[in-house]
Amino acid sequence: MNAKAGRSIAPRGALKRTETDRIDRMLPELYAQLDLDELAAYAVMMFSNVVQCDLIAYSEVNIELKRSVNALDSARAQAEAILFEPQFEKHMAEHPLINRLLEDPDGGVIKISDFMSADAWHRTNLHREFFSRIDIEYQIAVPMMVAPPVLAAITLNRSRSDFTEHERAILQRLRPHVAQAYRNAARLTALTNSLIELEDSLISLGVGLIRVKDGHVSMTDYAEHCLHAFFPDEAPFRSLPRAVLDWVAASPPDPSGPRTLYFRQDESRLRFRMVVGRQDGEFLIATERQTPLSNADRLRTLGVSRREADILYWLAQGRSNGEIGITLNISPRTVSTHLETIFKKLDVGSRTTAAVIAIECLLTGG
Repeated sequence: MNAKAGRSIAPRGALKRTETDRIDRMLPELYAQLDLDELAAYAVMMFSNVVQCDLIAYSEVNIELKRSVNALDSARAQAEAILFEPQFEKHMAEHPLINRLLEDPDGGVIKISDFMSADAWHRTNLHREFFSRIDIEYQIAVPMMVAPPVLAAITLNRSRSDFTEHERAILQRLRPHVAQAYRNAARLTALTNSLIELEDSLISLGVGLIRVKDGHVSMTDYAEHCLHAFFPDEAPFRSLPRAVLDWVAASPPDPSGPRTLYFRQDESRLRFRMVVGRQDGEFLIATERQTPLSNADRLRTLGVSRREADILYWLAQGRSNGEIGITLNISPRTVSTHLETIFKKLDVGSRTTAAVIAIECLLTGG
């Protein structure tokens, strides 16, 4: 307390109420950026509105691999950075801010002059071969993510004057929010990528998923593709086809209810299978489009491998080992070896009995 003035003296770097209000107004939009690329672009724009500088960049570096990704707020600077990027990656281990952040991830907002004099900075290869070429003398970093050996940060850069403690205080107020927004976007990005991988796996299995919650329907692309094939007149599918909705309405959450529904179209059929049904009205439904099996696929239901199924099919057609070998481009000896395995799997002792079993499987559909 200053007795003479009768009021508190603001600590060095303390923010004014107008500054904190301005920062707080930016936060909802910051947290709305749920994609990492969009977050990086918005953060660069946001910082340019709170602290004056010559250049702002979003940077990701991997110190072990000597790799970096940089997004700058100037097309000219971006082109220069790309031109000199090999020099930056070659000498990034000399960067005092990278080293400090990797040693102390919670160290807050830091600048080069915290750790190096101007003379020492100018003597580094990193300054001579990179920063001097893009006319940058001063840099301050706001860490967003540090997970050694990788870090991501917003860097503000100047050519003529260093950053003040007041400007550091502004950036420090933003730092925890930027870091949290990064974590949110990273988690959502990872979840989105996992869902894409899951959907790709389901597609490879011929399975789609439909979720029904409080009357709202969402589905994977493959599930929608199946609905288009079997119910073209009811597209677009903001809801389920009427027959499917009736089935869902009649499906109790316990396993004893009607769990499967089929629709046929020529030789194909579409199966709806209730995966999850709950009292609160939420349902998860798997869709599986089933087409006629190939001869080999039908024979594989007997417990044989793909190659063995091919041999068994031609055996059922009355072909000799030599003829089967020519057809499948394998030797008669290999055919004989596979037949021995087939006989064991089918628990038979002759070609004739194996052929009968194969023909019966083909006629009955497996």
